[in-house]
Amino acid sequence: MALHSFRLRDRPDVQVQIYDVTDKESLRDGLHYIHQLQLRQGDRLLKTAFPELFDEHRGIRPSPSVCTAQCRHMRAERRADALGHNGAQVPVCPNGICGSSDAGSTGAWEEWIADATAQLQSELGQISDEDITRRLEQAQDSALKLHVWSAGGDGTVSSTLEALMAYGIDVGRLYFSSIPFGTGNDFADALGWGRSVPGDGVGESMKLLNKMITERLDGYTCKLDIYEVTITTYDGGHVKHVEKDMASKPGAQRYTCLMIDYFSLGVQGFVGSSFELHRPGSRSLNILMYTIAAAKW
Repeated sequence: MALHSFRLRDRPDVQVQIYDVTDKESLRDGLHYIHQLQLRQGDRLLKTAFPELFDEHRGIRPSPSVCTAQCRHMRAERRADALGHNGAQVPVCPNGICGSSDAGSTGAWEEWIADATAQLQSELGQISDEDITRRLEQAQDSALKLHVWSAGGDGTVSSTLEALMAYGIDVGRLYFSSIPFGTGNDFADALGWGRSVPGDGVGESMKLLNKMITERLDGYTCKLDIYEVTITTYDGGHVKHVEKDMASKPGAQRYTCLMIDYFSLGVQGFVGSSFELHRPGSRSLNILMYTIAAAKW
């Protein structure tokens, strides 16, 4: 469950949930919550844009129940709707909570998707492309907005986005930002939020946290690319993930990871590796250790 859940004093329409990404259970709960919100987001968008399609007398029948927070093993199969957009996401629950007791089949969801797709294709064929575009744009203005922010450094940015994508969450439908609690904070600085936050980052009566959240909600958006980098070595070479016991683990000739902020090779790679292996934990000590590691070269 969330470590903290509250609404902003100045923006009561904004619900804030805080999770600990270093705790597996808390991270899983946070990912599940975001996924559920995306399900509701897509459902609400279609119903707002095309309300006549969901009229109980002539339109698409109600979908099966959405998986509840009690189900921690839900996966989602994505389907494309008749518009070609990322469409309905079908939860399959091995606990029998949300439509199917068999994780390998879709049951009622498969039947509903087939009916809904046929209905959409039939009904949307009578609506012009211009009207479809206009309706979707208008619905988007009032749609549920999902903001996900990592509180940490550049490593936390990468691990958060990797976790979101691994869970099947469409990061292209999220507003992502970073609160610079880490060491370098290059990602946050590039977005204009600076490399650090004053004080303890919360402030008296959470005033500073409230201010940081409000500033990001009022900021402007820009699109960022996420690259997948695959490194393949020659025979005899290997790639290792930097961690405390890396010396005792075998390397791999092929390694794939996401590149979100930047990618370093050569000396910078050695400096970063040395720093990660001896990271003290305190931001000021981290900076000192990074300086020492760089001075060796």
